[in-house]
Amino acid sequence: MRDGAPVLIDWERSGLARPELDLAALLGSIVALVLQKASTSTGDASEVRGAIETALKASRSMLAAALNGYLAAGGARPDPWLLGGNVGNLLVCRAYTTSVVDPHDRTLALLLDVGVGLIEHPMRWRALCPSGGEVYVHSN
Repeated sequence: MRDGAPVLIDWERSGLARPELDLAALLGSIVALVLQKASTSTGDASEVRGAIETALKASRSMLAAALNGYLAAGGARPDPWLLGGNVGNLLVCRAYTTSVVDPHDRTLALLLDVGVGLIEHPMRWRALCPSGGEVYVHSN
């Protein structure tokens, strides 16, 4: 924390000057955890899908807080196209890693579905984070 704002350190791709790479690691981890939690829902397919959609909508405030903190601390504005694609890559990599542990995990299917969707259509990132990387305050 610095002056009441979280400070994010360029740890993953230090020196490459592409904020989307590091932000994707952070934001993708948030999305992955939300999907993992939502994947434990029980019920019929429509109830499970509803729980997943609700969880993803709820994640917007977490994603906005992370981006707002990054920007408030002086971070460069990320390119939403690069950010969405990199979040997709992280989710797909996490899904493949998860498949080694438990290939029948519902989380795997969710990570692959969302990850591939973001790789193919990076601007879908705005569905999760409407600001795309600009300062955004989410209200429920």
